[in-house]
Amino acid sequence: MACTAAAVGMLVLATTAQPARADWLRAESERFIVYSDGGERALRDYVQKLETFDRVMRYRSGLPLSEAPSRKLPIYLVGSRAGLLRVNPSTDRDLVGTYFPTEEDIFAVAMRGDNDEILLHEYVHHFMLGNMPAA
Repeated sequence: MACTAAAVGMLVLATTAQPARADWLRAESERFIVYSDGGERALRDYVQKLETFDRVMRYRSGLPLSEAPSRKLPIYLVGSRAGLLRVNPSTDRDLVGTYFPTEEDIFAVAMRGDNDEILLHEYVHHFMLGNMPAA
């Protein structure tokens, strides 16, 4: 009986010691697909901010405002540095966001919170690569 109690105790310990799975939310707009492990309201607000920023960039660049992109940009908003490191283990210590235009995929990752301007900066890279021949 002591063996059974110990086995049950080990089973309970093993199942409770697993890291919690983050629940990812997804929001899609005309130009973006944004995933976040944060709150729904903040995610919706952020997608709206991205769309507004894109329209300003298009207007200032003389590009059509209603032209649909060939592909929506995936963006991942993470809650901590660990999320950035999971995507790119060699991320510099001071970075809070990165744009990845690789041969396999194009996407951006940024920490949620007070760093909104960082992801907007990363989006400028994407915008310029897609719309400016000299970029």
